[in-house]
Amino acid sequence: MRKISFTIITLILIYGCQTDIQEYYTESLSIEKKVFDDFQEELLNESRRMLTLEPISVVHKPEVSTDMDSRNYISMACYWWPDPDSDDQLPYIRKDGHVNPETRSNKSDLPKMIEMAKSVERLAISYDLSLDEAFAEKAIELLDYWFLNEQTAMLPHLEYAQMVKGLNSGRSYGIIDTWWLVRVIESIDLLKNSNHWTTDLERDLKKWFADYTDWLYHGDFGREEVRSKNNHGTWYDVQIVSFGYFSGNEHLAKRHLEEVSLHRIPRQIGYFGKQSLETRRPWPVHYSIYNLSGLIKLAEYGELLNVDIKNEKAFYSGNIENATHYLIDMVRQSDLSGIRDSIDLTDTEVMYLDLLAGAWRLYGNTGFLTELSRVYDDIDNAELSVFKNREIWENNERL
Repeated sequence: MRKISFTIITLILIYGCQTDIQEYYTESLSIEKKVFDDFQEELLNESRRMLTLEPISVVHKPEVSTDMDSRNYISMACYWWPDPDSDDQLPYIRKDGHVNPETRSNKSDLPKMIEMAKSVERLAISYDLSLDEAFAEKAIELLDYWFLNEQTAMLPHLEYAQMVKGLNSGRSYGIIDTWWLVRVIESIDLLKNSNHWTTDLERDLKKWFADYTDWLYHGDFGREEVRSKNNHGTWYDVQIVSFGYFSGNEHLAKRHLEEVSLHRIPRQIGYFGKQSLETRRPWPVHYSIYNLSGLIKLAEYGELLNVDIKNEKAFYSGNIENATHYLIDMVRQSDLSGIRDSIDLTDTEVMYLDLLAGAWRLYGNTGFLTELSRVYDDIDNAELSVFKNREIWENNERL
């Protein structure tokens, strides 16, 4: 078991001798270095295997209607299944929390988007660590193929997302699919020092996200999704704020935080930190992690844009810090390997690590570091979170 020791937290409280503290601090860092070396090797080896990956695009569909542009993003509602009591199995019926395997097949563009986003993220982190231009070049190739190439680029809308067979050709709920693109724009910052990064590339990517944000904000689906009370509303906010900020519309990002996101906190977080709209679902830990991850991202953008999301609460509610403590208690009573449907492609466990890192940055609460130390070694792909947030793991100055 590879464990990073945070015993320094306790030692600082107990020992008055600076020499003793420094001795334990040095020991802690030496343990961290070995873990970093192991994680870095795992990360870079996997990224080297990705260098032969074929570019991914929404146009790679097994079949598409002759009157449909193949660049349209199409996905199927994940919790909707064929009706066994209907002769033609239509319309599909809802089974909340249970993912229909058909929606994770090549009939849907969502698995492609997830693969692209995860690949860009891993390659960007690897480039940032190693400065190996091959990683940046591959990540940029994937970005170009998905967003910019005239023949293969996804059109900047989700009119056909999370369709329900027999009922509709797309729904507002499908907007949550593109939460994966938040991870893409977070990865872009890591690529900007590459020799392969150009001002034209950056301009064109910002243009794509500006167009998509305009659709999100003004389209019928967006106007419906913003009214969602649970994680759908949260991740709509994250997309408006992060895509707006990335594409240069800071005014929109700040206004949305002030006029919409601030008001979600008291409605979503109970007095003791419970997220009732998520805990009532079939996978309460998964949904609680998923929603709180979004709220923490909004709070971090609030720090950038001078909107106090992190301390927002009402007399009857808790705040994001309370929700993080409540979630930690939930996770400690759960098996992280069984908190979601087995074919759900969301890496909720990695999101939990990122969530704890974000909460630490916002509040400086050492309990969040203690939880990071407790769980990270039991999580697949933990190296992604460790290196994304390595300023936390490399030093403990704020302790």
